[in-house]
Amino acid sequence: MSRSFFSCCFATLLLCCRLLGADSPSAPFLRTVFFADIYHGYALGTTPDAAVVVRTNDGGVTWERVLRENLPIYGIYFRSSSEGWIVGSSGTIFSTADGGATWTKRSGETQEDLFSVTGDAAGTIFIVGKAATMLRSTDGGVTWTRCTIPATGDLLGISSVHSGTLFVLGRNELLKSEDSGVTWVKHGPYQWQHLSAFAFVDDDVGFVGTGPVLQTINGGRTLSPLSVPVDYPGLLVRVVDPSTLYLLASKADEGGVVLTPGQKVPSHSTIFKSTNMGAKWEPIFEIDDKNSHSASLLDLFFIGDHGWAVGEQGTVVFTKDAGKTWQKTRVLVK
Repeated sequence: MSRSFFSCCFATLLLCCRLLGADSPSAPFLRTVFFADIYHGYALGTTPDAAVVVRTNDGGVTWERVLRENLPIYGIYFRSSSEGWIVGSSGTIFSTADGGATWTKRSGETQEDLFSVTGDAAGTIFIVGKAATMLRSTDGGVTWTRCTIPATGDLLGISSVHSGTLFVLGRNELLKSEDSGVTWVKHGPYQWQHLSAFAFVDDDVGFVGTGPVLQTINGGRTLSPLSVPVDYPGLLVRVVDPSTLYLLASKADEGGVVLTPGQKVPSHSTIFKSTNMGAKWEPIFEIDDKNSHSASLLDLFFIGDHGWAVGEQGTVVFTKDAGKTWQKTRVLVK
């Protein structure tokens, strides 16, 4: 493929926004959300003509745009309420030291698309991307070095657990490092060819989305399907603690090939909770829109009892009591 999966998705999102006739101010297509603490959070989105980063300082009640970029942006990580990094297309790296008020563009000495960024317990920052690209920084992202990793294709995600162990997700493989990326153990290729979002509880237990949800209890050596209450094409698991999981299930009618004025495109999302490692799931939130994609939620993030989900048409929902009650708001940007 001459273009990455992520670049194709970004182009599709831009086309959808234009077809829907978004005006200024517009409601961005929010794809990714990350909170540094229960008050300070960020979401990555798409407007009809750009990629944007929006920020909240009040736990999700109000939002403002803090960055506008012409190239696609895919990954975000904050290690405090003030210090964070964003990565994207063509080697794009931005850093902020003041909570997103200002951003500095950094050079990772690569033109490959960068998909995910995280930090480990020692304070090292890692980025992964297209064509087995992996970068490491030990000075807060000012300079980056290329890492050697035994992967064969695109690296879609990177995550660090409390012990400091790193996990990297490929299209059909998982890689694990217990020494800050110096050496790696590779698992796969698996029979599933399109792995997507993943989350690990500890060094051994984790969950991977690929249409069905897959579970590993041995650090990725083997994956097996996890029983979930819905059969949606895309499912996302988030880990809060060793016993608490959340599952986001979302679907949206695509409508016709070309959207026409007034065409109804229904959407629906459900958030489930499990307190026994996925053996049983309880629905704790549902949102439905029979006329638009505003009920299509695409990402979920939790810190303790506080959780946030973001989606299409600027939709944000959040809870402060582990899903017992929810509030909804809409993000608009110029």
